[in-house]
Amino acid sequence: MAIAIVDDTPLNLTLIQALVRKLTPPGTEIVTFSQPLEGLQWCGSNEPDLLIVDYMMPDINGIDFIRTLRKLYPADSVPILMVTAAHEKEVRYESLGAGANDFLTKPIDRNEFDPRVRTMLSLRESHKRLRSWNDDLREAVIRKTADILAREQETVMRLA
Repeated sequence: MAIAIVDDTPLNLTLIQALVRKLTPPGTEIVTFSQPLEGLQWCGSNEPDLLIVDYMMPDINGIDFIRTLRKLYPADSVPILMVTAAHEKEVRYESLGAGANDFLTKPIDRNEFDPRVRTMLSLRESHKRLRSWNDDLREAVIRKTADILAREQETVMRLA
């Protein structure tokens, strides 16, 4: 499991990382980025199981970050949690419209943060399990179809 945290404030990165570490099993990779473009580059080559992103950052804001990421990963794939000090509803609506799955305002309330992150990670695990089952079923259909075609061909040959 890999979790990416993107926030331009080092203190916030440390705090969020500590909160996430308490919620995840040992061996979970938690990567942090204070530069959003570096985070975007990492996410482009590594599909995170959860992305936690700040809104107000240099170079690219959190909403543009999400829009760019959603071009790589569909909305039902990588869960995204937007965390920001902005309290305006427009920011919330815009981030959710861009593809964020949930939204929290700073300062982070652990009683709100923990269940939301647990839920997002649980949904991600379910999504990965369904994707695996889908791949297994696709392989089974291909094998069974090949078996049916071979039997049909054998039947035709015997009748001939």
